[in-house]
Amino acid sequence: ICLGDLAYLTGKPEEYARLREILTPFDGTGIRLTLGMGNHDRRQNFADAFPEYAATSLMRDRYVFVVETPRADFIVLDSLQESEDPTTWITPGKLNEEQTEWLKEKLATYTDKPVFVMAHHSIGETGVKTILLDSPTCCGYIHGHDHVWRPGWSRRNYSVRDIVRTLCVPSTGHWGDIGYTLLDLGESGATARLQEYEFFFPHPLEEGEEKPAQWAMIEEEHAGATCSFAYRK
Repeated sequence: ICLGDLAYLTGKPEEYARLREILTPFDGTGIRLTLGMGNHDRRQNFADAFPEYAATSLMRDRYVFVVETPRADFIVLDSLQESEDPTTWITPGKLNEEQTEWLKEKLATYTDKPVFVMAHHSIGETGVKTILLDSPTCCGYIHGHDHVWRPGWSRRNYSVRDIVRTLCVPSTGHWGDIGYTLLDLGESGATARLQEYEFFFPHPLEEGEEKPAQWAMIEEEHAGATCSFAYRK
């Protein structure tokens, strides 16, 4: 599952054509690849290169998907706000009203099976915290956008025990934590494990450049990092 920013900055058609080439090794493997929208994407340009996503989305005008597995399901939301100017982008994430209402109705159908909710932007930007806390089986919110590995949690308020576990996953190629996340779905809970290759900001080292000490410390600190989610039933 890729949580958006599939293209660089403004989602040009040639970037999605290149992405299609990069993902060719997945063809014929039986691996289901789910691609979400980030603030640097363009829905129509993406759909022109990946028409199967427009055809299978669960909502019109947005790319929303449910990935089913034997132990838990994953709801992938579309938090992209597109700019009218094709040469720029809008950073904040937001769900349209139709998508928010759909999420409420969809989570209401999960009375026993654990479910995760995912989007490019954080739980604060998408505004789904209360919806997730009201779900009896939603056990976590996973997002991207911030280019960092950051386990956390979000509370309902200071007076009750309700929290929802959150996780920001890293970028696979741009600044910040560089890597990917594996999620092991156990019998009573799930564990996310960071596979980090390197850290850099704002751009990689030039050949022969010495790595800053802080970069090396972050990489060492994140080696073997995990984030655990308890199933809510």
